[in-house]
Amino acid sequence: MAGIQKAPTTSVFNGQSYLIIFDEVEDYSTATIDTILASGLDLGQIFEGSTQMNGEDASFEDKRDEQGDVIVSDPVAGTDGFDFEMADFSAAKLQMFMRGRKITHTASTDNTAGISIKGDVIGWGDKIPIIERPIGIINDKTDKILIYPKARIVTSRNTEDKLFVLKSTAKAQDCNTENLNTVMYADKISVNFATGA
Repeated sequence: MAGIQKAPTTSVFNGQSYLIIFDEVEDYSTATIDTILASGLDLGQIFEGSTQMNGEDASFEDKRDEQGDVIVSDPVAGTDGFDFEMADFSAAKLQMFMRGRKITHTASTDNTAGISIKGDVIGWGDKIPIIERPIGIINDKTDKILIYPKARIVTSRNTEDKLFVLKSTAKAQDCNTENLNTVMYADKISVNFATGA
């Protein structure tokens, strides 16, 4: 039928309810979106305003003639990624994101030492704090997700006023297989927490 089609109602991706890091993928050639999203970890409170897209915009590189006129504009693909800051400065997050390890120590049974330690001691700094995992941002209505099936995530410490946070940068890596793409979007989702979570 000839004519201009009327635009459908705008579908927006607004806000953020959850930031989920999913389990490591052993073999991307056989992975599917369903196996990737099967289990993961809610990263908890993300510092307000810290989730910011950091990818490079798609652009053109102009090929010009001797007079400076454009002969052709070659498209250059952009990149995709985002930054975020986790308020959870816990032993578990330090182990995962900083690639920290538990240091063996004798748990204090009294308070005779200058500082008594009854919990975990986590050390890091001997490895580059980078991990490769799927990660996803779920919108404020929890009905849509933006997924990076293969993201490299590098982390450092930061402070927001007096609050110590873990500041991460996630970058989408090429992941074009029969069942996956570098960046993916899904709607009409539901978030199903593990029993007892």
